[in-house]
Amino acid sequence: KRTMACLKGSKVKTDCIVGGNGETLFCVKAFELKQALKFKPKAITYTLSIDPIEHCNYTELRREIKKVRKLAKNVILKVRVDTHLSPNLLGRVARICAQLGVHYFSVPYYVGCQRLKLDLMLGCKLEVTDVKQLNDFKELYFAGVNRIITDAGWELYSKWQKELEDELSKYAKVEIPSPLKSSDLKFM
Repeated sequence: KRTMACLKGSKVKTDCIVGGNGETLFCVKAFELKQALKFKPKAITYTLSIDPIEHCNYTELRREIKKVRKLAKNVILKVRVDTHLSPNLLGRVARICAQLGVHYFSVPYYVGCQRLKLDLMLGCKLEVTDVKQLNDFKELYFAGVNRIITDAGWELYSKWQKELEDELSKYAKVEIPSPLKSSDLKFM
């Protein structure tokens, strides 16, 4: 509530996280979601429980996401899996989220996570969090990942800028010979 008051009138978009690490009952998450929606956030990040995913209980998973989508119909909904699962399981969950109208599917960084973009459709986008290394950031960026979240933003930006400056300096030192000499020029 205090955060919303401080940000009122600014361009900062608020995002409320519902479900902690995901291992809470749906009734508790639903209560948290209803409370969060009272403050009119721009986005809700809803953390899924791992249990139905690991046990391939996709019916329960679909039911839960549908209920959340219905409650959060006027905000951007991000569904997050907050742990590392197999790429196949994550791909399956990503497809379910896309089919049910989720705006973003969010996962912590792992090697190859950008391939989840292939499982997303119907406007559902990929968000990758916990990116620490510049090479990982660049890989995600060039793969077209929609949102890359890092707590090392300034460091990554500085390293990338330094790389670009070093690369450009190679070309600045090269002299391009001119086919004309100043003595060849005649002015009238």
